[in-house]
Amino acid sequence: RRLRARGCDAEWVGHPLLENRPATARRDELRREFGIGPEERLVALLPGSRKSELKVLAPRMSAAAEMLRREHQAKFIVASPAALIPLVRGYFPASIRLVSDRAADVLLACDAALVKTGTATLEAAVLGAPQVAVYDFGWLCRIEWLLLWMWKRIPFIAMPNIVLQRMAVPELLGLDCHAEALALALGDLLRDDLQSARMAADYEEIRRQLGAALPIGATRRTAEILEEMLGQPATETLQVITTKTSPKFSQ
Repeated sequence: RRLRARGCDAEWVGHPLLENRPATARRDELRREFGIGPEERLVALLPGSRKSELKVLAPRMSAAAEMLRREHQAKFIVASPAALIPLVRGYFPASIRLVSDRAADVLLACDAALVKTGTATLEAAVLGAPQVAVYDFGWLCRIEWLLLWMWKRIPFIAMPNIVLQRMAVPELLGLDCHAEALALALGDLLRDDLQSARMAADYEEIRRQLGAALPIGATRRTAEILEEMLGQPATETLQVITTKTSPKFSQ
């Protein structure tokens, strides 16, 4: 709408995250694979993909998991990029399982998730994982955040909240991002079916805004637009797109 208001020929093609989500029917299969019993709860931990984020967030997630373990019959799985597994392993006890490059599977299988703010929070919404979004940084950046009054100028950090322009997903940031608060917020999600149901309804709206009702997926429609611009058949254009991108995105 903003581009059109400026006179551009713009079209909303949707978000590619909608194209890559596993089938909901796989949830039971994944829970069996991860060793989650019918009465057990699975909590997904996504501490981030940067070393600086892991240093700050991973120890707090680990401590929160230990607190929750004592109160709930829960198991925990950390989802991490493969290259960071050795580093991540050092922050979590051996009792917590680590998986590499399977964040979508863990989010689909879980009952609640603790997610570092970023695209992963949007992925959790697309996959229907009840979540708490977290972030913190070093003291220098925290002081800058406070002095510039960014905490008043930026009302939302988590992408689901930005999409909806309201607080649909709890955010624990800065001084609020400590192990006790993380454990309490996750415990509320595990206990409160009403809160999870409200979040599920918000997720439906997020998926709609991301283009779930569009007749064609984002990649296919982009290829069609390129076809219109280049005069090539859409299948040939799509082949160009997939072969020129990295393997991660061409999949």
